[in-house]
Amino acid sequence: LCDFSPLSSSSTKNCNANHGQLRLSDTELYAFTANDLIDRGIIGKGSYEVVYKMEHEKSGKMMAVRRVYSDQSAEATEILNELNMFMTTANSCPRLIQFYGGFLQEGYCDIFMQLMDTSLDHFYECVYHRLNQFIPENILACVAFTPERLLPIEPTHRVHDDRSAIWSLGIILHELSTRYLPFPTSGNAFELAIEICQGPSLELTIDRLSHHCKEFANTRLNKDEKRRSAYEQLFEHPFVQQAKELLQAQHFVAYFSNMIGLVGKHANTFDQICFRS
Repeated sequence: LCDFSPLSSSSTKNCNANHGQLRLSDTELYAFTANDLIDRGIIGKGSYEVVYKMEHEKSGKMMAVRRVYSDQSAEATEILNELNMFMTTANSCPRLIQFYGGFLQEGYCDIFMQLMDTSLDHFYECVYHRLNQFIPENILACVAFTPERLLPIEPTHRVHDDRSAIWSLGIILHELSTRYLPFPTSGNAFELAIEICQGPSLELTIDRLSHHCKEFANTRLNKDEKRRSAYEQLFEHPFVQQAKELLQAQHFVAYFSNMIGLVGKHANTFDQICFRS
């Protein structure tokens, strides 16, 4: 791994060579070049980076390689700061994704990290891939600045309170359940505002949803803010209570499944302890 500290032009220059070190464990350290890596395909892509699945030929180690592109000095400094952070906290906790190393190239930086299990890919089919859009930055950007997500109280200039956030939650629940926004995304913005503020309250009627689920979503979408649930009532709703009970049941089953497995594994010891005369 190149020395990225201090953050200076000289340190950047020293890391431009197409080689580095991979620290796969406390006892495994490899000097490598790009020729030692086998590209196994792209596993992710964003606006400014691509994530590759790569194999280190000498060790056979599969890794996730983040290739971050940058042609601006300010962005390059941010990349160096991120790499320094990885180096500082590298492998300090077994529950964190492991960092193996990295090097800078002209216009991009490669960051070598632990490849996680990707067997849950099928959960991202249909509507589930849209969950990635509901990160805080995107929700703030969309809810505040797109007409389709206009709050019913905004044209009346009434004060926002927690019930405004409850309405936004209802819109998200509706979109996740139906795969589309509850209001038309094309047409006159003025007509759209009238529909949102003066039209009837929204209602989910999808048969595949449970009664409690539909009621939970519909009470968030009531345009009469006085009849819209407050934060305190969210956690008292049967839909949330059922989710809590299901989670508790899963923990209960997991605990006893583990205990049964231990008993089966140590049956002789168990018999000696519990049934000895």
